[in-house]
Amino acid sequence: MKTKRTFKSVIAMLLAVILSFGAMSSAFAANIGDVIDWPVREEYEGVHEYTNEYTYNGELKEGVNTVKDDGESENGYCYTFEAAEAGIYLFDCKNSEVAVSAKTVDGAPANFADNIYSYDMLREGSKWIYTEKRLAYIPQGTAFVSVNCYDYSEQKQAEIAIEYIGSELADVKFAENAFTDLVMDYDYDARNY
Repeated sequence: MKTKRTFKSVIAMLLAVILSFGAMSSAFAANIGDVIDWPVREEYEGVHEYTNEYTYNGELKEGVNTVKDDGESENGYCYTFEAAEAGIYLFDCKNSEVAVSAKTVDGAPANFADNIYSYDMLREGSKWIYTEKRLAYIPQGTAFVSVNCYDYSEQKQAEIAIEYIGSELADVKFAENAFTDLVMDYDYDARNY
């Protein structure tokens, strides 16, 4: 009899511990409007450590996302993105630029993911449109994405299309004359506007 009670007590205690771990992990979930601290450590000509603050504004999904900048955040906005599998994701942005977290620690972003990007300014009538394409490696699970909106119209919105490319890059091809305007490791635009 006493063995059964002891066994039941141990099972009840283990169940309580397991449930408390579940509650602890959900305690780190962000709510829209929360300020998210994003620590960054860069090693370029020395070590630079700083923390960015962003206002959490929801989730991004694979496919086309429309985001809005209501001007309420002094620090800018960040979103979460659930990577179904680890690999390289393409962020195709119109009127915005993005940065992706390298990892998530205790439900918060840390550092920036290694990435490759290109950008351009396109003219549509009298309006300039900023476009950016960014490839970033994201581990499976939650990643944070900071978004800077460059739409200066009344809508103040941007489009971000997210697409899974694969687990690795292969067969990279560059457009003809892609490197003709390089000067000291920088690309400049030789077009007249």
